[in-house]
Amino acid sequence: MTRTPYVCLAFVVAALTSPTAYGFCLEHPTGGTGILPKAYWPTMPVTFKIHDTGSATGPLGASVQPDKASELAAVRAAFAQWAAANCASIQFTDGGLIDSSEVVNLQHTANEIRVYWARDLTEWGLATTTSIARTWYNQDGTGKITAAGILLNAIDKSYSTTGATDRFDVQSVVATEVGRVLGLAAVADAGAVMYNSFQMGSITKRTLTTDDAAGAAYLYPDPAGTDGGTCTLGTPDTNCQVPTQQDGGTGDGGTPQQDAATGDGGGTGDGGGTGDGGGQTCEHNSDCASNRCDIDTHTCVTADDGGCSCTVGAVGRGGFLGLALLCLGLALGLCLFRRRRS
Repeated sequence: MTRTPYVCLAFVVAALTSPTAYGFCLEHPTGGTGILPKAYWPTMPVTFKIHDTGSATGPLGASVQPDKASELAAVRAAFAQWAAANCASIQFTDGGLIDSSEVVNLQHTANEIRVYWARDLTEWGLATTTSIARTWYNQDGTGKITAAGILLNAIDKSYSTTGATDRFDVQSVVATEVGRVLGLAAVADAGAVMYNSFQMGSITKRTLTTDDAAGAAYLYPDPAGTDGGTCTLGTPDTNCQVPTQQDGGTGDGGTPQQDAATGDGGGTGDGGGTGDGGGQTCEHNSDCASNRCDIDTHTCVTADDGGCSCTVGAVGRGGFLGLALLCLGLALGLCLFRRRRS
């Protein structure tokens, strides 16, 4: 008895049961023609500036005070990791420090990215501090970003640059927020930089994943690639949803802590649920009675598609099915070929 049918069956099962790959998601702001396909900076380099405060004294009663110089260096490192993404043409100019006496202005209009730490509710701009960070960007109605801001919660969140297990890593948090103000949205892959929660002590987000880099390359393509090779750009998922909120508490004790999503300049865009106009707007699932917020439109929806299943390129949701069918066809062809020879 030949083993060929069993070999073929193994090929078929492998083709149809291989794990689905994660991918990247894009911000889709509202413009003059409705929902826009993407938000992006039209020219490079983009200047960034850092508020000369660091996380200051941190939460009241913190036993270990942060080192401001190390925190500023960690912020710069977060920008550098995106600039180093292969197949992407992302460049930043270090614009220096914003004077510590300057009032936090997340919705500034300067053509740059500003990074601030909020040390009280006035600077935070919201009545609650359940999130670790907020981001905002302004765009011209066609998706071209003209200004952006990142605000880190130093009111009741503690930061570290050394991987301290009871604090959030500065570079990891800022790396996610830089991805947001570049035009990338949250994904469901917990291993990605663009996953919208943080674990105390974790430094994994200091390194971009393949999917993070693919998103950067899609928005800011560099066909030659930084390694001198030829780059094949992936395709963003078209049905990304905000992943289920991880935690609404203070994020202490090692609990993952979520960031506060991105606005697009159509409203206050501050993660507080004001959105960009029209309908019941939202930034998190918890903002909606249906517990489902559509990240594409920042509006509450009634349908639940199971969360973001972001995919990319040939190994995306549709692309992976095609790949599986191709493997199936090859497996069946091999079966017929071997049976004819026998």
